[in-house]
Amino acid sequence: MLDRFKTAFARRVKDDSIESDTDDQQVALAAAMLLLEVAWADHEIEERELALIRNSLNSLYDISDSQVESVIDEAKLEHQEISSIFPFTRALNEQLNTDERRRLLESLWRLNTFDGSAFHYEESVIRKIAELLYLTHTDFITAKLTARDAEQTPASIPSSTRPPKPPPVANFDTVMRDLDKSREDQ
Repeated sequence: MLDRFKTAFARRVKDDSIESDTDDQQVALAAAMLLLEVAWADHEIEERELALIRNSLNSLYDISDSQVESVIDEAKLEHQEISSIFPFTRALNEQLNTDERRRLLESLWRLNTFDGSAFHYEESVIRKIAELLYLTHTDFITAKLTARDAEQTPASIPSSTRPPKPPPVANFDTVMRDLDKSREDQ
């Protein structure tokens, strides 16, 4: 499966007279496959989702707009034929470090929350991808909260209208010490 996607991508890249078979382009194709998998989880894909996928690929992998379009077109074709996302997550695991995989996970979550509402089928796909990318549950939740916070507090909203941050939670030892002190004072 991975060889088929490399061959198909190399063929597509060669047709567009772009240097073929580079790691960045293969990584971008694998990431595009995962982004499209999340977008298609609800069985429809909107132009706004495609725009967000384009932006994500541009920012994550520093590839040109024409390369992004080629990658997305190839990913759309491949998506119709694939039966598993494992080859793509495997390629990403081989090429990306943990921080890069976390940034991809945040992009997946942004795709899920871009319109202000999360869709549970998309969340299920993101969870599966996070596990296949060998990311922890903490990474999963952190990416989800980061994407949600970015969606709920855009820069255009004045900070005075944003809800206040909750106070930090005291750790267990501090609470127990305070409780012991209050008992001693009585």
